[in-house]
Amino acid sequence: MDGEFDFGKLGPAMKALPNDRWRAACIAFVTGPSASHGHKGYIEAVIAAGFEGARESLRVQAHRMFHDYRMQAAVIEEARKTMVGMVPVARAAVQEIAQTPGDPQRLAAAKTILDRAGVHEVHEERITQEVTVSVEFQQRAVLMAQKMGLPIEKLLGHRLAKKIPAAVDAEFAEVKPRTLEDIL
Repeated sequence: MDGEFDFGKLGPAMKALPNDRWRAACIAFVTGPSASHGHKGYIEAVIAAGFEGARESLRVQAHRMFHDYRMQAAVIEEARKTMVGMVPVARAAVQEIAQTPGDPQRLAAAKTILDRAGVHEVHEERITQEVTVSVEFQQRAVLMAQKMGLPIEKLLGHRLAKKIPAAVDAEFAEVKPRTLEDIL
């Protein structure tokens, strides 16, 4: 059975499968008549791919195959490929709903069309942060501004300067550094 698939047309997940039987089981699972049966389609897919044996051994083989990460990636890859073929059908259905006056899904269809066309709904988020300034910080900022000869707004910026009341009048005395002789 190896050699049945054109490797140039396979995606990377299908190429990563061990052999063409696994590939056939994947395609049978995704597109076959049992595809809508969920896990019950595993055995049918394995049989369609040419695996033989007792029902119980096929069940075990199918379970192992379809729980292998490579097969799971291939199933997703193949399912996406089949969905691309359905895009025109889906587009026509959405268009029909959007153009039918009184259809309860008309607004949802219109939103879907706008979304897919890149005209997205606008979301706004406002974040408010409260800044508190301690009395000690206020006093130090006022003293520093005075020493530098700057308005408090220049030192801290307008937003933070507004947090310092104009009435902060700090009395400071310059302290001379203490020496060992002063302490003794």
